[in-house]
Amino acid sequence: MIRQKVSEVRSIGRSTQGVRLIRLDDGDRVAAVTKIAEAANGDEDLPPAGETPPEPPLEQGQAEAEGLADGEGI
Repeated sequence: MIRQKVSEVRSIGRSTQGVRLIRLDDGDRVAAVTKIAEAANGDEDLPPAGETPPEPPLEQGQAEAEGLADGEGI
């Protein structure tokens, strides 16, 4: 899992180029991307090492709308 704070991404000169957050090795792919709300106290609620937090269920039709149902965008 890789976390990236949006506030740490510089916006100057990025109006049309987009932003590369990470360079992947040949053959590597991003499996999923999700938005995580920051805790009110600023502390990150990380799961214990080796555990993956549960993912919220997708709404009916959400996967199709996002192009994820058939592996598109992966």
